[in-house]
Amino acid sequence: MNHQLKKHIRILSERFGYVIDYYGSKLKLSNELNDIFVDSPDKYGLVIEFNGLDEVKRVKLKESEVCGFLIELMRRVDLYSKARTPLPIDPDLFKQSEGYELSVLLKRIKEKVENEKVESFQYGGNMFEIEYYKGLVILMGITEGFGTGVIELN
Repeated sequence: MNHQLKKHIRILSERFGYVIDYYGSKLKLSNELNDIFVDSPDKYGLVIEFNGLDEVKRVKLKESEVCGFLIELMRRVDLYSKARTPLPIDPDLFKQSEGYELSVLLKRIKEKVENEKVESFQYGGNMFEIEYYKGLVILMGITEGFGTGVIELN
């Protein structure tokens, strides 16, 4: 698991109220509802284990899918809720639904952060919940088919 992904997971854990513990190559993210394990057993992807209603579930994902899937898991309010299959953020779909380019959103957020010196805020959207938190732009598709993920704001 690369350093940037670990950083993103750490920031997401903090944002969604999770405690993070490190066990070698394995991370454990936990709160009162969820226990989520992220492991990097080989160079071909990551394995995420999480508690379901009656069993521990296991999925193998590409690094590019991990943050989106973790956001879905971390937002669960009960064990009945399912995390949607991770989809990447599609810039064309974003433009179609929000009415402007993803790059315009990133520029607006960067200006707000620089001008107002804020660490976090929510930004309204049509088909995406958009949030800025400590260097990450968190995009959460409201319905199936709209991706969920993070973009590091430089």
